[in-house]
Amino acid sequence: MADVSGHWPERLEIQGRWFKDASGRVAMLRGVNLSGNCKLPSRPYMPSHISTDFFDDVNISFVGRPFPLEEADEHLLRLRGWGVNFLRLLVTWEALEHRGPGIYDYEFIHYIVQVLQKCKQHGIRVMIDPHQDVWSRFSGGSGAPGWTFRAAGLDFTKFAATEAAIVHNVYPQPELYPSMIWPTNAYKLAAATMFTLFFAGRIFAPQCEVQGINIETYLQSHFFNAFSELASCIQKSGGLEDNVVVGYDTLNEPGRGWIGCADLSKLDPLQELRKGVTPSPFQAMLLGEGIACEVECWEFTRLGSRKRSTTPIDSLGIGAWLPDSGGCVWARHGVWDRSTQRLLRSDYFKKNPNTGESVDYINDCWMPFVRRFVQRIRAVHSDAVIFVEPPVNEHPPTWDPSHGDPQGRLCYAPHWYDGLTLINKHFNRWLAVDYLGYLRGKYPHIAFAVKIGNWGVAQAFRSQLKLLRDEGSYPVILGETGIPFDMDKGRAYTSGDYSLQTMALDCIMRACESNLLNVTWWNYCPDNSHAWGDGWNGEDLSLWSSERSPGKLNRSV
Repeated sequence: MADVSGHWPERLEIQGRWFKDASGRVAMLRGVNLSGNCKLPSRPYMPSHISTDFFDDVNISFVGRPFPLEEADEHLLRLRGWGVNFLRLLVTWEALEHRGPGIYDYEFIHYIVQVLQKCKQHGIRVMIDPHQDVWSRFSGGSGAPGWTFRAAGLDFTKFAATEAAIVHNVYPQPELYPSMIWPTNAYKLAAATMFTLFFAGRIFAPQCEVQGINIETYLQSHFFNAFSELASCIQKSGGLEDNVVVGYDTLNEPGRGWIGCADLSKLDPLQELRKGVTPSPFQAMLLGEGIACEVECWEFTRLGSRKRSTTPIDSLGIGAWLPDSGGCVWARHGVWDRSTQRLLRSDYFKKNPNTGESVDYINDCWMPFVRRFVQRIRAVHSDAVIFVEPPVNEHPPTWDPSHGDPQGRLCYAPHWYDGLTLINKHFNRWLAVDYLGYLRGKYPHIAFAVKIGNWGVAQAFRSQLKLLRDEGSYPVILGETGIPFDMDKGRAYTSGDYSLQTMALDCIMRACESNLLNVTWWNYCPDNSHAWGDGWNGEDLSLWSSERSPGKLNRSV
């Protein structure tokens, strides 16, 4: 590995669709996400299969995520030796503000500044990623602090009993936690309620207030304040803005909750992944009040999701709401009636209850959030590049300066994975689906998006990334892409044969290169293990592992 210490990065400029260095040369950003383990506390050590002390959301620390500072040189030298010149550094809201509203963890912030200084020494640029998955660790993902649930009246210790979330940490047999089931939490009570309140509380929950402030304003203000404080500390440290910290992602994979749902009695058509117990939004509300329901069960096959059966869910009267909360926030707003258990307004989240006008999640909820976030970040870091990340598979927004939309130094930062490979944990070199092309109207039916043979698979990957590249009117970076290394039940870990993983990686890499895409791979996890992967929800996508396999020194690209 070459020692590049002292070769400090320079400010990047943007010209049209390209990043350019100080000499005017095109700068292609090649990097990784650092790291999947940043979703999890380091003290106490809390990978998602550990239940001990899980519900203590205050006495924790993220210092040492992604790695202990004394190990920084080892990992950054390795990454630089691979040709990495850019990092998407994960920072969760919980890591900054877990102790309570407005109480920041300055030990962690100081640690992040030290990591950034190490990146500077190794000539690596960084974007800060405010990371979340399905809202929070306590709803089966990562991101928001535990106190946000209490602010909304939810009791996260009751989520498992009420099917409000399926959480690895409290799953009865963590080794049997279903693969890639965690995204289904986006449509269950906990995450769906929190995202709806976060993005549209003023529209759909005007009665929900914290200290006299509407829940939307309350939550967003704390989110903005936390990341503004991080940006301020980075600025005060000196020598990191622009040269090292290029800018900020808007929010990782933002969820829409139930905003726009046309019929709460039915499964949301936008729920593309259906797996395991799958309640409708109304059933999720009933279950959250401890009311038994007969719920559909789904499975994911090689060709997509299909309904398998129905099953009764009965929490024996246990509810997901805190005793002093007044119960379900949606019942309190007249969506359904507790006494009759009847749904009163099936299209409640489709239209503004006050005006009757349709509510568009992107234009009415997400874009106003982005405007406010950019204003707060650029009030500190004035030339920050904003890495615009819409919800997964959505078109990039069209900005209007007259609405106060961000201008200049923007980068489109979508994510893309081959869904069949990711969910099935198997790479099929003979079959792929041009799914993004289908969503964009390229095919009249999903059957026409199926591609056969080596060439067909490669073409499906290339054409989807070309779509993403061409949708941006400014630079585009693929913020996440990657493969599961534990394909086929981890066969490579005993055989030492990584040929299938190599083919999958090569197919994605060639698609990126042929489209001249900037990219940050998911992910580099310093404490990856063969047994528990990246330590989060059974995922095992790290490009590196310290564990040895037969015939291999270690797993790495």
